This record gives sequence, structure tokens and C-alpha cells, in this order.
Amino acid sequence: MGATNRPFDLDEAALRRMTKRIYIGLPDLPAREELIKKMISSVSHNLGLADMLTIAQKTEGYSSADLSAVVKDAAMYPLRDVNPENLLSMNKDNLRPVSKADFLNSIRATPPSVSSATI
Repeated sequence: MGATNRPFDLDEAALRRMTKRIYIGLPDLPAREELIKKMISSVSHNLGLADMLTIAQKTEGYSSADLSAVVKDAAMYPLRDVNPENLLSMNKDNLRPVSKADFLNSIRATPPSVSSATI
């Protein structure tokens, strides 16, 4: 069994050993929305349902791994706002919640890894 997001890079010998090939598409809008909700659930945030939908819409063409990278990056924005001198003595409850703006910044900084030509 094997998995790749770059099947065009596999040589013929590797492809011959894989008798069944299954294409798994990118997550659709409801799937992206659920993935984002699940991934951000353990982090303090102030996102409403409309915000989650907006974020899911803006991540059209993102894979699950791409979404994971976006969520992790967005979750780091509140920490980046803290003065490094206060970081070690600060209580995590004093961090501001992750916001929609954090996600939008993260989406701008993290492009999708799958191009439409690849699909």
C-alpha cells in the first residue's frame, strides 16, 4: 500500500506494483468547514459559524494537509503578538483568542500545495 500526492514522479517499476489506483479528491466546502472546526476546537478562538464558512470558502483548492498548516499557523498569531521577554512568565490563558483576521493572514501566507493542473 502506498500514497502520494505526486503520482507523476513515480517510475514505471513502482507503478507496476500498485495494481489498484484510487484518486481521492480535495475536500469540498462542507468537508473543509468541518476540518477547520475540528482542528481549531482545542484552541481559544472567537470564530462564529459565519467566520468558519468564510474561511472554508477562502480555502478552495486546499488539501487536508494544507488546511492543517493554515490552522496551525493561524493559532500561532496570538503567540507572535506577545513580547518575547514576557513569553516564559506568561500564562496561556492571557493569550488573545485566534481571530478570523489570523486565518485570513495565514491563508495569504500559505498557498495551496495542489495546482489545478495537477488535479
